Amino acid sequence: MRSDRVIFYVGRRLLVAIPLLVAISIGVFGLVQLAPGDPARALVGSRQATPETLAAIRARYHLDDPFIVQYLRWLGKVVRGDLGRSIQGSQLVTSMIRERVGLTVFLGLFGSIVALGLGIPLGVVAASLAVPSTSTAAPSREEVLRAKAEL
Repeated sequence: MRSDRVIFYVGRRLLVAIPLLVAISIGVFGLVQLAPGDPARALVGSRQATPETLAAIRARYHLDDPFIVQYLRWLGKVVRGDLGRSIQGSQLVTSMIRERVGLTVFLGLFGSIVALGLGIPLGVVAASLAVPSTSTAAPSREEVLRAKAEL
């Protein structure tokens, strides 16, 4: 019975996460679209480009399409695992991520080990050095009974 509740809870949380991820992706995609400058010019770089070259770049990357069309095209590719090519070096983004994921995991684990290795002993030391104090926030049971007896 308890496992049914856990499965229901996890399923509900996953269903809530889907619209949240879509909303975040729309926000990020929109912010990238609002960035100043012409993406076609950025792709050309410092080289001189004719209007025909810029038009060809815009057509190739669908930069003239409406926002929602660009977003849905991008989302469809991302869902299939196609993150496109890097502007710098023209490598596949997925292969670039694959190359660096090992080091990223190592650094994350190493940072966690260092944080726990320092944090736990320092917390124990701080707790052992703490001076016990009497709390004035709420009276103890004995204080309440003593006060009642005095009335």
